[in-house]
Amino acid sequence: MKNIFTNILSKYISDYEHREEQILMADAVRDTIKNKKTLLIEAGTGIGKTMSYIIPLAEYAIKENKKVIISTYSKALQQQIYKKDMLAVKKVFPEIKYNVVFGTANYICKKRMNTFSNKEGLFTASGMKDILEFIKIGDGVRENLKFHLPDEIWNEINMDRELCMDTKCEYLKKCYYFNMRKKLSKSHIIIANHYLYFSDILVARALLPEADIVVFDEAHRVEDVIRDTFSKQFSTIAFFKFLSLLENFIKDYLSKKDMTHIRNSIINLKYEIKYFLDEIYSKFFSDKKEYLLCNFKLDREINIKNFLRDVIHELDVLKKKKEISKNQKNFIDFLLSKIEDYSEILNCFFNKNAKDSFYWIEAKEKKFNFFITPYKIKDIYKENVENFHKSIIFTSATLSVDKNFEYIKKQFGLNGVLEKILQSPFNHKKQSILYLEENLPFPTEDIFEKKLLEKIYEIIDITKGGVMFLFTNINLMNNIYRKIKSNTGKIPILIQGEMNSNDLIENFKKEPSALFATYSFWQGIDIKGEALKCVVITRLPFEMPDHPVQKALYENIRREGGDHFYDYALPRAVFMLKQGFGRLIRSKKDYGAVMILDKRIKIKNYGKKFLNSLPDVVITSNIKDIKEFFWAKENTEIVV
Repeated sequence: MKNIFTNILSKYISDYEHREEQILMADAVRDTIKNKKTLLIEAGTGIGKTMSYIIPLAEYAIKENKKVIISTYSKALQQQIYKKDMLAVKKVFPEIKYNVVFGTANYICKKRMNTFSNKEGLFTASGMKDILEFIKIGDGVRENLKFHLPDEIWNEINMDRELCMDTKCEYLKKCYYFNMRKKLSKSHIIIANHYLYFSDILVARALLPEADIVVFDEAHRVEDVIRDTFSKQFSTIAFFKFLSLLENFIKDYLSKKDMTHIRNSIINLKYEIKYFLDEIYSKFFSDKKEYLLCNFKLDREINIKNFLRDVIHELDVLKKKKEISKNQKNFIDFLLSKIEDYSEILNCFFNKNAKDSFYWIEAKEKKFNFFITPYKIKDIYKENVENFHKSIIFTSATLSVDKNFEYIKKQFGLNGVLEKILQSPFNHKKQSILYLEENLPFPTEDIFEKKLLEKIYEIIDITKGGVMFLFTNINLMNNIYRKIKSNTGKIPILIQGEMNSNDLIENFKKEPSALFATYSFWQGIDIKGEALKCVVITRLPFEMPDHPVQKALYENIRREGGDHFYDYALPRAVFMLKQGFGRLIRSKKDYGAVMILDKRIKIKNYGKKFLNSLPDVVITSNIKDIKEFFWAKENTEIVV
């Protein structure tokens, strides 16, 4: 490994820097593969962890002629690996074959394209020409578009998981998504993402081929993705959309009289659902709540199959007619299976049949989603991941809490795994300083917002821009923004939501600014240089305890004799704080301050868990030290 990184890779990467930690990680990955083990490896910012696992993966895949899967959380990292990192790997291993694959919504659907291409006003003639050219040369992937296609058009022609017939579709042989399997079958390295990886399990691995090894990069996100993916969901929007599809199909085969009867059945079902939704909205959501933990039986039940029994009968009769083609029969089977699926999920929700799951409702603008979510993920992981690959690697900059992996091991039921923590090669003691607030009120106190506003003014005055304020509460962020946006002189104040994230970051880089952001900016944002020299954490990032998912998981932990705070809430908050801290120092030339304005980190016993999980850094609670730090850095060269 050392020879590859020191003498070979350096020839192909112009800004390559020797990092001992990178070689240590590559050795650990190689040993894990050799011994067919599972590895938990935390790689601090700046190690170059992506190349650390790709090199031994490529070496193994070529030598053994086997497949390996790299799974990331974000499409951005997928693209970076595919378009940047793999180019260097290809020079080291010229015979390596690799491909990238995205989730279904990123691919065009030929069936939907044909259905909507003649829809009045959807495409201009030139627009249709552009799209047909894209279909011809772009592999049907939105990322390959060379022109702007608005979401409202793309959403008319892309794959819709709810309406996809999978292998029974008449366009299967021309389907870009399923034809990817042919390409993937010839690849050594497949670059996927967490949602795609676990969604593929639910469709009997219809896309991703068997692979010896899987690497989960951004692995701290895998737990939530499994719980999300394996939740059963009944969406009223998707169901009404399906009923329209059902009605439009069957009307071509029935007499006007029979169709009136069928249409009435569908109308009655829609009415019953809407009446039910109005009822629970007024009962549970009238005070602007958006979520409800519903581990109790509701007063009303809706049996979809009873309402649609005549529709089901007509579909069964229709399927047996000789004039019905194979494609039409396949579509009828699809419709019947969807009725069964929707009915099963809703019946389970009403009767609470899934004992290892909890039940909750999301209601936003009277758009309802009913969820059945598993309490635990370790059995899902063991059955579908651990038993399916020879080696599994979890890696992230945030996998440990207080220098151990106990939380991750407990969630995934991991035993006998290899473990390694590699610190960032950056000199945090010289490049950064950590400020811990001790005088602001607790975040739960009414006066906190007023005092926080005063502190934010002070920080902007000290930094003169180049500062990102990370919030955990959108309402608090918006309130502060409204009060401060026109009162900071020449320092522009930007806020997440006023434009897309990429444009927001580019505007932030253009001139010294202050950026207000929430959870999605705590992780995955990479801003090097003086554009970002101060990260302010307004509140320790504990998740909302009243959200149904957290509430149900906390209750289950207590029911089993555990401590929901120390066993679950605290480790997850530590992960998020580490992610927020990691936004600051992204290169050896960066410098800056991280300022935590929640005094609980200093006065609560659990504060040590946060601090022990951060890099070794100078800590102060004196604001003068921050001023002196910036003065010194702006007037001297950084020595690392």
